[in-house]
Amino acid sequence: MMGSCAFLNRCVGPALLLGAGALLSSLMACGSADEGPQSRLNIEVYGWGPSVEGETFVLGMPAYNAAHSIRLKVTQPRDGRILLSESFLVADHRGKLPNVTYGENLRVDLEVLDTTLNVVASGSTPIFTFDESTARRSFRIMVAPTNQASPVGSLVADRETGQNKLVQSRFDYSGLAYEGTRNWLGRVGHAMATTEDGQILIVGGGDASSRLEPAKVPSFYHVFSDIQLFDPVTGYFTDLSYDDAARAVQSTGLDRLRTPRAFHTVTALGNDRFLVAGGYTLRETEMRALNTVEIIDLRAPVGMRIQELSGQAFLSQPRAFHTATYRPADGAVVIAGGLSHGGAEDVLDSVDVIHVRSGMVESKKMAQARVDHAAVLSPDGETVWVLGGRNKEGVLASTEMLAVEEATGETASAAGPRLLSPRFGAAAVPLTASNGNLVAMIGGFSSTSGQAIANYEVGGFYREDFVTDPSWILRKARGGLQAIELPQTGDIMLLGGMADGQVVSTAERLRYRGLEDPLPLSGETQGAFYQLRHGFGAALTSNGFIFLVGGVAAQENISLDNAEYFNALDPVRNRTR
Repeated sequence: MMGSCAFLNRCVGPALLLGAGALLSSLMACGSADEGPQSRLNIEVYGWGPSVEGETFVLGMPAYNAAHSIRLKVTQPRDGRILLSESFLVADHRGKLPNVTYGENLRVDLEVLDTTLNVVASGSTPIFTFDESTARRSFRIMVAPTNQASPVGSLVADRETGQNKLVQSRFDYSGLAYEGTRNWLGRVGHAMATTEDGQILIVGGGDASSRLEPAKVPSFYHVFSDIQLFDPVTGYFTDLSYDDAARAVQSTGLDRLRTPRAFHTVTALGNDRFLVAGGYTLRETEMRALNTVEIIDLRAPVGMRIQELSGQAFLSQPRAFHTATYRPADGAVVIAGGLSHGGAEDVLDSVDVIHVRSGMVESKKMAQARVDHAAVLSPDGETVWVLGGRNKEGVLASTEMLAVEEATGETASAAGPRLLSPRFGAAAVPLTASNGNLVAMIGGFSSTSGQAIANYEVGGFYREDFVTDPSWILRKARGGLQAIELPQTGDIMLLGGMADGQVVSTAERLRYRGLEDPLPLSGETQGAFYQLRHGFGAALTSNGFIFLVGGVAAQENISLDNAEYFNALDPVRNRTR
């Protein structure tokens, strides 16, 4: 790693200024101090928080009431390293960005602290590389209160004034003409994946015309074929069919799914290639399950990024609400269970193993039909564990291990340890502290009427039984939730879900206390969503926020076309080696 300089007079002017309680929006730093062209890093700051107009977006730093000092850090989150740190008092009205050293997987973190050094608001750049070949890197840091949600902001030009303003990010409507008469992009049933440069891929989905309820299939006004890319650097959504060179949507309508679909899966294959499988589509007014698969290749030329799998492979049965797991050991995608044409009781017991390189599909059977189950991959990349779920007879406690038999080279199912509580719509989280050998099964529904579960249990790939304890409880019962393990602390964030027909309005943090602790994960209620939603997609972005997109507004039952961040503060701390 090379040396660097920051805030050379020839490179930038004042470093970081505070006025009227708000940061000015620009921070800059230079690369090498050697003679010759300078690498430049430019960071603009904006925030969500209090202003004279109430809670809103502010260019610079909102006037957080508890703000006492500002801490700026240069970190390497993937390695758990703090490289540099600088602090200054808000009352000083002046500070500086730490010297940014050339390196890979860097991030600049900004934290607003109160008098007791608690972080009341924070924000970060996405992870980036900074080196001598970098002419200029520009980022925006969105600063938001911790432990609660805020709308995702993006900078747009006001049509009337022409001035830039910050607004809540929404899907890109530029490709609307290729979706027929539809004029609304709000959606549920979309699938998501993260690209290799940290963008979020949002694929398909539909505008629901009915409530989302456990063990039922919703109806739709429209099902979509568009593919949207969210960029955490800018906060913008871009329709993949938009041609940057032409500055317009492709007139051919290419770079869209060949078949609109919802409640399908998108599985990352590496090298920015993704497998799209199954889902429901609309045929006239009827929901029909699909047996088709498509490949998204983001590195292919414009107009050629949606492809057929070699051999024009098809699933053995049309299916939606299935799971899809990439199996690195042989480069296959294991697709398990789901629903077919016949609705919520047409539950499948089949497994389709898609061998991506050859395009061959291997079809096998599970011991039990299941849907709304969970699936996790073993640490060695060879076994897919399917857990719980339901079928037309009821809720399941059984689990199955799907692995390749040495004798035949084919995938077979073997019984795994039984769950202590039958559950569907639960979250399965491999615990990083166990190297992924242990899996926490969290929440879910215990009945098809929507009775939610308020506990968790832990099992493992090499254990005979699941374990729990009366103290292993959630603050709020919830099923159909999203769960994300935070990479620095190992805490697990629980987001959304339903209980007894009502949408859960708060997030919950399961604080990781250690695998040897009698209470390994301790529940703590955190803030509510900015806009109460259900059936949204969630992903952890490299700027440290949890990105929530789409879903249904809980009160109006309207599909949403916008996004928000949950700021689950997960600070980088130097890891012991």
